[in-house]
Amino acid sequence: MLETLLAGALSVLLVGDSHTVGLVQGGGPSFSQVLGEELGEAYEVRVAGCGGSTVLDWTRERQRGKAGQVRRGCMRGGAYALARAKLPADFAVVLLGTNDAAGFGEAGPVPPKAYGEAMQELVAALLQDGVRHVVLVIPPPSAGPWVGPRRRPRLEAYRLELHALADANEKASRGPDLLALIEVGTHLRPGAVHLNAAGHRLLGERLARDVRAVEEEAR
Repeated sequence: MLETLLAGALSVLLVGDSHTVGLVQGGGPSFSQVLGEELGEAYEVRVAGCGGSTVLDWTRERQRGKAGQVRRGCMRGGAYALARAKLPADFAVVLLGTNDAAGFGEAGPVPPKAYGEAMQELVAALLQDGVRHVVLVIPPPSAGPWVGPRRRPRLEAYRLELHALADANEKASRGPDLLALIEVGTHLRPGAVHLNAAGHRLLGERLARDVRAVEEEAR
């Protein structure tokens, strides 16, 4: 990583769903823009986002047809192609789970074990394709129409899967815990799915801190 720093800007690839695409409830800078501002010219932020995607969509190339779903747009043939086109990179930040917990676009909510296995596969693919370190973000709560009675427990189970993955892989680490940090009414409007500008700013600032911490530790 130090060699890359000496050669030029460090690259940070953001992988995820509509949060990563940059949908901000009410308008304002997305977390990718905040992250770029916080990190400065020493870093290049790249975005590989696919709105409405689950982690299964990012591993669908090797699971095509498993869920019996007809995928459209950026999910056709596997969303991972979006990431591959922007690799290698020094860091990858993965934020997925909002649609998984709701079962949006799937046959039903993605079970925690299946979520963890697919996330492990995604992290392995990113590392194999030239990412030096992966930062795993715990997905935020949702006040949207797909919440359902089991939504929060499912997100909490996803958190455990991500923690286990980060703890077991020296090239992965825990990122911001949005399930704990995001407050409905402050960072997320009641009834909304997407974070507002305050939520995106919080995420961008926390990610900048985490990326710098990983870089310092690697020196």
